[in-house]
This record gives sequence, C-alpha cells and structure tokens, in this order.
Amino acid sequence: MAFVTAVVGGRTAGRASSRTVSRARWQVAGAARRAQLPTASGVRRMTMRQEAWVRLVPSSELQPGDLKGLSVAGQSLLVAVDNDGTVYVTQGLCSHLAIPLDQGTIGDGVLTCSQHRSSFDLKTGEVISWCTYPPILGPLLGKLQPPTPISVYPVREQAGFIEAYLQVDARDEFEKNYWRGILDAQGKATGGYY
Repeated sequence: MAFVTAVVGGRTAGRASSRTVSRARWQVAGAARRAQLPTASGVRRMTMRQEAWVRLVPSSELQPGDLKGLSVAGQSLLVAVDNDGTVYVTQGLCSHLAIPLDQGTIGDGVLTCSQHRSSFDLKTGEVISWCTYPPILGPLLGKLQPPTPISVYPVREQAGFIEAYLQVDARDEFEKNYWRGILDAQGKATGGYY
C-alpha cells in the first residue's frame, strides 16, 4: 500500500539539525501565541492544540476501494483506500449536509458523496464538483452553501496499523467553547455544577 506523507516546511519527516529544531520550536511558540480564541466575555484565551499519531485500523482489514467510517478522538473520520492501494484519511462527513462519506464512492484519488455527488480530491480535500445531483435540485441546493473542502490528514502505516496525525483534543476544545456563556445541561455557564 502507498501512503500520502505530510511535507512540513518543504521537507518530509526525517533527521533535523539542532538549528532546524530550534527554528521549529520558535515557529511553534509563535503559532501558539496566534492561536487565541474569543470568549463570550470578550477576553481572548490562549489554546494549545494537542496532535499525535492515532492508531485507526489494522492495514490487513483494508482492500482497494474500501471506505471505512470511524469515530476517533471525538472526530468522525474516513479511511479511504483508492483502487491503486493508496490510503487516505479524511473527515468522515460531507461538508455540504454532513452525510457519512463511507456511503460514497472512491476512484482515481477522488471521493464522491452519495447524496448530492459532491466530489473531493483526496490529496488536498479541495472540491472538484459541488452538488451535481439530482440534475435540477442539486445545483440549487449547492447555491445555499459555498463549496467547502474536506479536511485531509497525514497518514502512515506503523506496526501493521494505519495511523493518522490528528488533533486528539478536538472534542474537548469544541465542547469547552460551545457552551461558553450559555447555560448548559449541568446548570452553570462555565460547565460546572451548582
């Protein structure tokens, strides 16, 4: 099986000099300073994304043409194997109406949603075609929302498993910011109990 590898800063993963590592640390620190989200009170709060390689599925379970939907680290994901054996990991729901993409089709590096036949490039996530089905209604529905790409994640095979590089705290971050300033099921706007 072939794998899509991530290229970071124009280089693939490998050995780095101490100068490169210190530059990378500086860039990460700068990115962390920029990663501030507004809150209901108007105060900006710094958040840190935690990313890691996450084991998804044994590579022996995958065949060319397979689409396997998973829920991992609070995210809906799709493991897609193209006809040539290339493995991709994308978001699991279509960006148009959140239809599970594992019901779609795959071929020649293109993933097609089963509902309105929106097509996405599996290497980049970019939209190839947007809401083409049914013939008259699909394009009209497509005009209600602009074409939106899907998320694509770096993937590798490690010890007989397919792994993807994911934000492992995505669900926690979403839930923490979702209820901010609103009374949630626990009663307090901060999410705590009375």
